[in-house]
Amino acid sequence: MKDDDRWYCSDRSNDEDAVLCIEGDNEAILESDSLPFDVSSLTEVSALSIDCAAARNLSLASMRGITRVQIGRMEKDSRYYYSLPLLPSRLKELCVILVHEDDIIGAVESQTELRSLTIRRNILNNYAALFAPIRNSGFESKPQEKWSNLESLTLHSCGMKHFPSQISELKDLKRLELNSNSEMKSLPEDMGTKLQNLEELILWECGLKQLPNSISNITALKKLDLSRNSELKSLPEDMGTKLQKLEELDLRRCGLQQLPSSLSNLTGLKKLDLSHNSELKRLPEDIGTKLQNLEELNLGWCGLQQLPISLSNLIALKKLDLSRNRKLKSLPEDIGINLQNLEQLYLRDCDLKQLPISLSSLTGLKKLDLSHNSELKSLPEDIGTKLQNLEELILSECGLKQIPSSLSNLTALKKLDLSDNSELKSLPEDIGTKLQKLEELVLWRCGLQQLSISLSNLTALKKLDLGNNKELKSLPDDMLQKLENLKELHLQYCGLEKLPSSLGLLESLDVTGCLLTRLPSSIGKLMYLKCLGNPITFPPKGVWEYGLASIRAYFSSKILTSSRRVKIVVLGESCSGKTSLFQTMLRNASFCTCLEDRTIGVEEYELTLADKRAKIIDCGGQRCYLLTNQLFVSENGLVVIVVDVQRYELTEASFHEHIGKYLQVVYERNENCYIVCVFTKMGSFV
Repeated sequence: MKDDDRWYCSDRSNDEDAVLCIEGDNEAILESDSLPFDVSSLTEVSALSIDCAAARNLSLASMRGITRVQIGRMEKDSRYYYSLPLLPSRLKELCVILVHEDDIIGAVESQTELRSLTIRRNILNNYAALFAPIRNSGFESKPQEKWSNLESLTLHSCGMKHFPSQISELKDLKRLELNSNSEMKSLPEDMGTKLQNLEELILWECGLKQLPNSISNITALKKLDLSRNSELKSLPEDMGTKLQKLEELDLRRCGLQQLPSSLSNLTGLKKLDLSHNSELKRLPEDIGTKLQNLEELNLGWCGLQQLPISLSNLIALKKLDLSRNRKLKSLPEDIGINLQNLEQLYLRDCDLKQLPISLSSLTGLKKLDLSHNSELKSLPEDIGTKLQNLEELILSECGLKQIPSSLSNLTALKKLDLSDNSELKSLPEDIGTKLQKLEELVLWRCGLQQLSISLSNLTALKKLDLGNNKELKSLPDDMLQKLENLKELHLQYCGLEKLPSSLGLLESLDVTGCLLTRLPSSIGKLMYLKCLGNPITFPPKGVWEYGLASIRAYFSSKILTSSRRVKIVVLGESCSGKTSLFQTMLRNASFCTCLEDRTIGVEEYELTLADKRAKIIDCGGQRCYLLTNQLFVSENGLVVIVVDVQRYELTEASFHEHIGKYLQVVYERNENCYIVCVFTKMGSFV
């Protein structure tokens, strides 16, 4: 394998299913003669994916081991069409994306054993030529031998305006995908009569207004996707009578107003998606009686006002989504009795006012979303006693005033969201004692005034959101030290007046819009900090408003100042004599720095003064370093501003340029340091 910035080629010839990938941006970068070897020599390669304009230059016809070829890439926003190379004639699978139509026709015509053909993002016009291998023989239409093996056909985003009649002659076809051809509008009436072996039919976003009745005759069908046909208002009445092998039916965003009663007869169905049919007001009454194999039912964003009682009989159901049915005020009372296999229940943004007691009997439940039911107000008292497998509980914006103490018994819980319950003033005292697996706790805008001490016991917690609790003034002192896995903490817009001295192992902290006046020195250990909108006086504004790097440098310098060493920060314009001055002190002899040796950035020196050691920080005078100079100023330290008297004038502008701007930088950082101005080059001035 070789990898550089121009091409990538991988030959995994030892693998059972070896793959060769060739990638390039354009013909100039990747051409056939730029490869390090003859591609046809890769006799063990069985699958080929080409994503380069130079594809036409490759010689692949002799690569008899190749059975799968893809030209182009679906996710790439290409501005050119690919040209096909000469392909081996016994391919099993061919996928072409943005390829010239004539090349596609020629490639298809040359194949004799093709099982899967995929054409994506090609505007096709000459269907007669494309399907030329399908011919009429006497009174009966049948494919030539070369098409007899075709099992899968995909024509995705091909600009189809009608259903090519030749497709109906592919009687051995098992999978047909014609999605994203929005102008097709209709299907042939005899489609279901001829395609008897079809197992998957994918027709999403085809502009369909109705289905032929014969579609019910495709008795081998296992998957039917009709989603995003927004003008499809109804389904054939007998659709559910014959499709006994159907396992997956996708009808989302179809504009359906009602369902045929025969739908309940799809006894093999495992997944049914009816979401985003806002005019669908009711379901067949017996839908839950016969669909005993149904595992996933999506009814979100429909217009349902009530649920049939039989829904409680879907004993195989694992996922039920009823979100955004805003007129759904209640659930069947016995919904929790029989649905023992239910793992996910979504009831977001309904109009529920109370929950049935039987909900607590859903012992297999892992995720429960009740968010945005603002009239809910309370939960069943025993909700935490039986739901021992619950891992995620979403209760945001439910109008809750309190939560039952049994919630603390949800020992498997990993995520708990109680946000936007503005009247929830407190949490159960023992909430942190038992929820040992909790990783995410969201308490945004809950009206909290103080936190339970037991929260410190949530040792698995990784994310804690306490934002917008305006009455929350402080955190327990040792809470963050004990929460050893906590990485992300949100405290924005709280009434917080101070932070604990130790932030533990926290990586990200948001305290925007609080009432903090001081930041602890441990803040410098963070990787991410937001603290705007606080009346912070320590560190100085000129420090913290420049972010964590500035804060770290500030606290680092304070540690240095507290030692026996004196710190001297030297500021001044470039070439003002700063380095010469202190080199003279270090050498105890006159010294003049050469222009090419002047300080760029920062240099440090050690100087012994009486019984103390002084650390001299010589800051470069280049304008780009001005704001960073303040990082080195510390409380009780000495700042020396060096001024070249030859360039200094007795004007306000000159004062600002040579002295004033440095005073401003220093005072933004620390008002308690000592400042001395030293004028240099006086001999020349005199």
